[in-house]
Amino acid sequence: MALHGGRFISWVIAKELDKQVDEIIISDIDKWVLDNTVNNLQDELNATIIAESDDKVAAAQADFSIASSTMIPIKENILKKVPNALTIV
Repeated sequence: MALHGGRFISWVIAKELDKQVDEIIISDIDKWVLDNTVNNLQDELNATIIAESDDKVAAAQADFSIASSTMIPIKENILKKVPNALTIV
């Protein structure tokens, strides 16, 4: 599972998916957000949390992708790189 966007929405989704997947790839362009999201989730969840700064790479490594941003411009940017990602908005 790849979650594109490392902000709070991805935290909620990751928590809900934790017992259904072995690995969750978090993709975010902002290194600080990415590192903190991965560290926080890895401490709280059973799934292995993997950091990836490139949306295309994250999607290629995952069976399924979710664009976890509620900001439409960011969602649109993610969909340009990962057109098959499920969207929140």
